[in-house]
Amino acid sequence: MTLNTFHYAGVSSKNVTLGVPRLKEIINVAKNIKTPRLEVWLDAERSRNIELAKEVQVNLEHTTLQKVTSVTEIYYDPDPRNTIIEEDADFVDTYYQLEDDNSAFVTRVSPWLLRIELNRGMMIDKRLNITEVGNFETTTEWGLDTDGINLQEVMCQYGVDETRTYSNNTVEIMEVLGIEATRKALLKELRNVIEFDGSYVNYRHLALLCDVMTNRGHLMAITRHGINRAETGALMRCSFEET
Repeated sequence: MTLNTFHYAGVSSKNVTLGVPRLKEIINVAKNIKTPRLEVWLDAERSRNIELAKEVQVNLEHTTLQKVTSVTEIYYDPDPRNTIIEEDADFVDTYYQLEDDNSAFVTRVSPWLLRIELNRGMMIDKRLNITEVGNFETTTEWGLDTDGINLQEVMCQYGVDETRTYSNNTVEIMEVLGIEATRKALLKELRNVIEFDGSYVNYRHLALLCDVMTNRGHLMAITRHGINRAETGALMRCSFEET
């Protein structure tokens, strides 16, 4: 098992935490994990149509001005009617021709101009227009992979297959879906960490660890703060970190 892995080979945009750091997050029941993400599966209609899948992505994704901006520039342009920016000259002329009375407006305009150029491709891809200013993985169907989590809201989104949508944050799964789903998620996350580099641990060992962490109806961390709260004997307690 690797000590540190923060991205998949060949997929630079997909950051994950694996190896020992991820294993510590799982068994310590960390509430704030380093790379929270969701696997969002779509319903039958949208999973086979990239355009419909993009509509769901646009509804889920948080888009800021920074993400769709390609260039920002600052100019000293004291006369707005006769701008020094050649690329904007036609646009400015058209604007002042359409306006009825701009004399008062022109006198209040600052001579300093912040010019923002938007990325046309990003605007089209995100279905944005000038007034509104995940990544796809293709196998046999389209799905979404997010940075950040909000499982309950995403499961309620129209077009999302709530039966397969998954969060890698076990604490969130516990709050939304309950202890049985949490046990299943713990087992999946442990196997992902251990088997990522080809290592093998028998299923029974991992299943036993998941049972210990969930059998009391809540998540119990494998730390002194979790194990020592259980109703165990003195010998078992003194054999784990502290007495």
